[in-house]
Amino acid sequence: MFDRLTMPFSNWAIEPGRVEGGHAYVCRLVDDEGHDSMRVYSSWIEVNGRNIVPSAMLEVVSSLPITDERRRQLAHATPVERDGSYWLGGQRFALRDLSFSTRRWCAACLAEKAYHRSWWDIVAVRRCPYHDLELVDRDIDGRPVGWWWPRFDVTKSGRDLACARMPRVLRSGTLAAYLLMRMGYEERWSAPLLDRLDATDAIDLCHLVGRLVSNPKSEAIPDLTSRTADVGYRALRSDRSHLVAVVARWLSNNVPSADIDDSYSNVFSWAYLQARSLPDLPTRRMLLALFRKAHSAALTGSRVLDADDDDAVSLTTLADDLGVDRRGVASLVSAIGSVDTGKCGRRRVSFDTSQAAAIRREIDALLTRNQAGELLGVPGWEVEPLVTAGYLRPVTHMSGQTRGLRFLRRQVDDILGNLADVPVVQGETSRKFVTYCRSGKLRAGDVAVAILKGEVGVVRVEPSQRGFRGLHISVGAATARTSASNVPLVSMAEAEAIMNLNRGTLGWLLENGKLGPASRTPKLCLLDRSAVEDFAGRYRSAVEFSGPLGTTNAGLVRRLAGIGASPLVSSTDGALFNTVVARDAVMAAFGLERDPSVLDDDGLTSFWAVLRSLARTHCPGFKFPARLPAVGQRVWRGDRKGSVFLEFDPVAREVHYRLIGRRFLEDRRDDGRRHRLPVTSNPLPIIDLISMECTA
Repeated sequence: MFDRLTMPFSNWAIEPGRVEGGHAYVCRLVDDEGHDSMRVYSSWIEVNGRNIVPSAMLEVVSSLPITDERRRQLAHATPVERDGSYWLGGQRFALRDLSFSTRRWCAACLAEKAYHRSWWDIVAVRRCPYHDLELVDRDIDGRPVGWWWPRFDVTKSGRDLACARMPRVLRSGTLAAYLLMRMGYEERWSAPLLDRLDATDAIDLCHLVGRLVSNPKSEAIPDLTSRTADVGYRALRSDRSHLVAVVARWLSNNVPSADIDDSYSNVFSWAYLQARSLPDLPTRRMLLALFRKAHSAALTGSRVLDADDDDAVSLTTLADDLGVDRRGVASLVSAIGSVDTGKCGRRRVSFDTSQAAAIRREIDALLTRNQAGELLGVPGWEVEPLVTAGYLRPVTHMSGQTRGLRFLRRQVDDILGNLADVPVVQGETSRKFVTYCRSGKLRAGDVAVAILKGEVGVVRVEPSQRGFRGLHISVGAATARTSASNVPLVSMAEAEAIMNLNRGTLGWLLENGKLGPASRTPKLCLLDRSAVEDFAGRYRSAVEFSGPLGTTNAGLVRRLAGIGASPLVSSTDGALFNTVVARDAVMAAFGLERDPSVLDDDGLTSFWAVLRSLARTHCPGFKFPARLPAVGQRVWRGDRKGSVFLEFDPVAREVHYRLIGRRFLEDRRDDGRRHRLPVTSNPLPIIDLISMECTA
């Protein structure tokens, strides 16, 4: 028998929440007693109320005459310190991983039921995995809510802590969801690289990888954001090959060619040092090995990569085995990885055995200049323009009976594959490729490059002829349309697309003489193309920098002020103005060498070129820019009655797009959701969605 008068509480009928620990449950019991101070009430029942000790609070509630099931539920959700660690939900956390100094919460979770979820105490969890809201530790008045206050629905001053109810959907691609799964609160799934680790080691690993792949190359350790751990978790949740691919892609997109041609320890800098400091030895060895593999993959562009292969072959050893000059192997690696640094002979790199086998196959398939020209349908001496334009990378210092440069067979095949996908212009007068070059006194190589860039129209293809020889080139109006860059004047709509600025900002620039004189007609205002493109090269919308740099427009302006620079146009000048900043000033203010507003992805470049070419043919009212900014761009229809927003996901290597405009959505029978398209695919679905006709 128990004596209710000696119990710490007079009533314990309140049902604990599903993920509510003993320390939070005691708060609600104190509130149910009609008291408004945990500190005072705790002193009455002889418990430390000044500093929250969850295990002590658990002992209090465990002394109540509650069911064993309720005791187990509360104990499972209560952090308990043991052997220098916290144990929560059956998982081990370091003492630094949990904090009880002040309360944090998700306002949408509190709207569902007002109680404290124990996973809110995990410092690494910064966003709710169910509502994607950032956890907050301040009320609407900006004041912290201490544990001394026992209520979870309102503050001491009566302010609501909850927000309006939101849909509850588990976002499994977040670290918080993974930890909840490990604690048994969600259905089980597998993350092979993390499952064997303690929760604290998994958190450290996600932070390290997330800091690396979610930021540009930096010598200093980047700060944590609310999404850093989630980015790291998504890179780590699959197998070793997936992590190698993610890190190799980050290297290609963020590390300059001159820097990537170095030892992997120097390339990864702080990340390498942190990886070496990981306390778990197998994890440390695994991550360092994968860094090395990613570095090799970024250098070689290897298509054969066994992430579980721990054997390595040095460049010098490989060159000796092949009987090839070491400089030749280094040049081949540069061609494969599209790296041309002038330091090939000093490259320090090792390869997996599968990569070494791939290099052997590439050497066996190398083509001479004349062989490459024969496959492409151009004379061997006309290959040079394709090299200059970057479609072919020469390989030097290769011994053999025939002297001279060599070319990768795979790059020649890529060009031939691009020719197969070149959009065809219907109903135009045409000439054969050779005749077109001779009549215009043009170099075949220059015309070939213009075709690949979409600047010359193709009317039809003869499959019986090799490469460019099988093309019939347009000599009609279609050529003028497809070579828009040769038109000296552009409309306001085209200028908006080129500069990624709105019409109000464009009008201000025109009025203040920043774009030169305009040619006006009763219906059009035409601008000088060279002036527009020159301005777009020197100035950008501030959002193109603030997004990739992880700051705000205001923060960007403050950094510019630190070097004595200011925006050319500011949103404070007018409610409808974009903030326009000088590109060189931003690069100087942040100490950047690489422009973060520019996406450096060969697959996206090819995808975008085909998309622009198709758009000019099937939906000329949409003015697509020459490049897609890192923050994405909204492309308008000429009549301003519809638009499409496009952005690039560098991790998944997908172009995301969605339509904007109620009537436009109704006309296209679209629900406004986000569509996804890999950059390795054909962009025809985008054209089909925004145009009046189907291209299939």
